[in-house]
Parts: sequence; structure tokens; C-alpha cells
Amino acid sequence: MATTRSNGISKPDALKGQGFDDLAAQMDIIRKDIADLTAIVGNTVADKTTSAKTSVKSEAAATKAELEARIADARAQLSAMAKDARASAAETAEKIQMDAAEAYIRGEDAIKERPALAMGLAAGLGFIAGYMATGKRRA
Repeated sequence: MATTRSNGISKPDALKGQGFDDLAAQMDIIRKDIADLTAIVGNTVADKTTSAKTSVKSEAAATKAELEARIADARAQLSAMAKDARASAAETAEKIQMDAAEAYIRGEDAIKERPALAMGLAAGLGFIAGYMATGKRRA
């Protein structure tokens, strides 16, 4: 006949007194130790997970701050380059204006010095322009 213990394990009557009770007690201790180890491992995993999340968030924040700083630097550099380009364009436009004004003055001076040559050039250029505009209509 078998008897049932409180932990649900039945022991045959034949094993009574042969160390079965000691073995059952040791099994209970092992079960408790395994449960304790499982809890420790679970807590360790939870702690490591929390630590990893914190580390990732910290690294992400640092990376974000670094990228924002680099973007700000790039914007400042682009702004400086645009300002330099505007200044260079203004200088070039001013130089072109000055060159055009000088050429105009030299042209006026040339016309004043040699009015007959200027009239001949104007007439010749006018004849060529008129000839090109009307085309060759002679057969």
C-alpha cells in the first residue's frame, strides 16, 4: 500500500525507512534552491535590461546632441559661404560696371577724336545690318 505525502509524491510502503524521507527532503531543498536561482537570474536579467536601456538612451541622447551641433556648424558654414558669395558677386558686378563705364568713356573719346571714322563705321555697320535683315532678294 502507498501513502501520499503533502507534496503530492506517493511513496510505496516498501521504501519506508530506507532513506526515502531524506531523499524527499533533499528534493524539496533542491526545488527551493532552483526557485531561488530562477528568481536571482530573473532579477539579474531585469537589472541588465534596465541598465542596457539606460545606456542606449544615454548614447542616443549624446548622438542626437552631437548631430545637432554638427548641423548647427554646417548651417553656420553655409551662411558664411553664402555671405562670401554675395560679397564676391557684388564686387564682380561693381567691377563690370566700372569696366563698362570706362569702355563707354573711351568710345566717346574715340568718337570725339575721329568723328569721320565713327560715322563711316556706323554707316558700314548699318548697311551690313540692313543687308542681313532684308536678305538676298536679287535673282
